[in-house]
Amino acid sequence: MDATDSAQNSYRVSSLFRTPRLRRHSILMIASWVLVTTLFDCHIRNITNLNYSIYATFTLSSALELPADLLAVWGIDSLGRRKGDPTGLFKLTSVTSCDIYVVS
Repeated sequence: MDATDSAQNSYRVSSLFRTPRLRRHSILMIASWVLVTTLFDCHIRNITNLNYSIYATFTLSSALELPADLLAVWGIDSLGRRKGDPTGLFKLTSVTSCDIYVVS
């Protein structure tokens, strides 16, 4: 392996936006990551607005993570990724609407 081979295989962040298809997938993944992170942060910060113990509500919300993850894995295995896409947008919209309603 010489210097020209290593120069051809060096990838940078700008490589994610080189082709239109890769650019679209990169932008969608970045937007999804930002949205999920923001919603999770809002959910955790909103726990203090409930009239219950912060420790009990945090424990309850954390305990719901495992069944939710297992349900997501089961859904992907049984439905497949392509059949779950149309419902994913509906679920995302409904969760975002509920989060906005609870925060306001």
